[in-house]
Amino acid sequence: MDHIYTIGISGASCSGKTWLADKIKSISPDKIVVFPMDSYYKGNEFVETLEFRYDNPLSVDYSKFYNDLYALRTGEMVGLPIYDYESHKIVGVEQIQAKSIIVVEGLFSFYEESIRGLFDLKIWTEASDEVLLNRRIERDVRERGDTYYSIIKRYDNEVLPAYEKYIKNLMSFADFVVK
Repeated sequence: MDHIYTIGISGASCSGKTWLADKIKSISPDKIVVFPMDSYYKGNEFVETLEFRYDNPLSVDYSKFYNDLYALRTGEMVGLPIYDYESHKIVGVEQIQAKSIIVVEGLFSFYEESIRGLFDLKIWTEASDEVLLNRRIERDVRERGDTYYSIIKRYDNEVLPAYEKYIKNLMSFADFVVK
């Protein structure tokens, strides 16, 4: 297979990373594959010990992610872990095949230099604080079974401080910003 073009998408939680990745894929589903970094969270027992838990960059298994993305970029088929947000466990594996374009999306897509180096294009998604919180409430109630109170508490105590500490500065690596 010729050079596989790789796009990285990063941004705040609920800024539209997954939406944008899916929109890009819809342009040509037979030539584009989405590769979500969320599938590479470490075990819940470890993540629960971290400051800001899943909003901490140490929550991701970058080594496995890098190896799988590298293999995919060289045309190999890889087993993408299927991560369940309610149980915080890997519940299966989906075999995915490389296509002409790989779209990587995730909170920490730009965090590791080795991974950033695999991207031909880096896109940052941005939204207002109000939009971020409203999207998170809607998503987490619908998809993750969370309560309004638990979402607000987590947002104030983990998501926002982690964004300020770990994520916000990653925007400097983007080739352009989508609002």
